[in-house]
Amino acid sequence: MRPFRVRTLSRLAAAAASCLAVVLLPAPFMTDAPRAAGAPRGPISRPGPRPPQSRIPGGIPEGAQGPDLAFYSLADRYVEESFRAYPTLATVVGYHRYDSLLENLTPAGLRAKLDLAKRYRAELTSVDPKRLSVSARIDYELMLNDVDGTIFTLSELKSYDWDPQNYIDILGNTTLYLTLQEPDSPVWPERLAALLARMKQIPTFLAAARENLRNPPRVITDMVIQTNAGNIAFFEQSAPPLFAKAPALKGQLEREN
Repeated sequence: MRPFRVRTLSRLAAAAASCLAVVLLPAPFMTDAPRAAGAPRGPISRPGPRPPQSRIPGGIPEGAQGPDLAFYSLADRYVEESFRAYPTLATVVGYHRYDSLLENLTPAGLRAKLDLAKRYRAELTSVDPKRLSVSARIDYELMLNDVDGTIFTLSELKSYDWDPQNYIDILGNTTLYLTLQEPDSPVWPERLAALLARMKQIPTFLAAARENLRNPPRVITDMVIQTNAGNIAFFEQSAPPLFAKAPALKGQLEREN
């Protein structure tokens, strides 16, 4: 998971909060105030077309119009589909729709991720950044950089083939970030149900790592053996005391662990 990618998708996902200064004023509406006898009846205002609904919170900024609206509709789809393709990233930035999923890093899964990036790269060619507002233009560049970076990573760098740290980072973040809650948070059962679902997918995830990795450098392998100690400690020490926060799942969590 690239840190830049977290920052990029987080900004795009929060676009409504900061990207546009334009705010649509509410349309006039009829009141129940009495009319004077014989007064002409004014035109009845009808609501305009409803703006597209964001797939993610803040994906399409309120008030976006014209080229900005077209771009943010595209960016909203990209972020949501990226979160599904990279569910650990979604959890890290606080989007919990895909908490029960774990990255598919099989060869077929990696090809699907590359196809996703290439598809949105092609769609971005229809956007003229010169017609965008300043804020939208910044987000356009962020999205473009993220798409191009993903294509480079998957088609040229191919770090999933030689850097085991990719898998260790995902394995650590995909479990840890489900448990970063206040002790008395009401979402514990939901998060632990997601943790259980992800734990069940770990064998497939590790099998993909074994299939993909080809002669990783010794220096990286030695480092990963040390950094993976944190993941082992999570399952052996940190996670078990938390299982009681979901009594209905406690037995399943203990068996899966």
